[in-house]
Amino acid sequence: MKLRAFLLAESIIDANTVHAYRETEYRVYGEQPFTMKVDDPCPELEVAHRRHRVDCSAYLTACNPYSQLLTDKSNAERHA
Repeated sequence: MKLRAFLLAESIIDANTVHAYRETEYRVYGEQPFTMKVDDPCPELEVAHRRHRVDCSAYLTACNPYSQLLTDKSNAERHA
């Protein structure tokens, strides 16, 4: 966990944006949907890792590329 905190603390991303990332709930949809937050343990993610026999994952989205806020319509088009 110290490494993660260091990486976000030293990020080139604006501090307000990093704060927003930390406050956001990231929803994972699938067979067993769940919600994650940065730096919060997520037992459901651990279960998903075991189920898929992996030890890491990434959360990707087409919304707000490069942390540039877009309209809901633009984000929906990019996500589609």
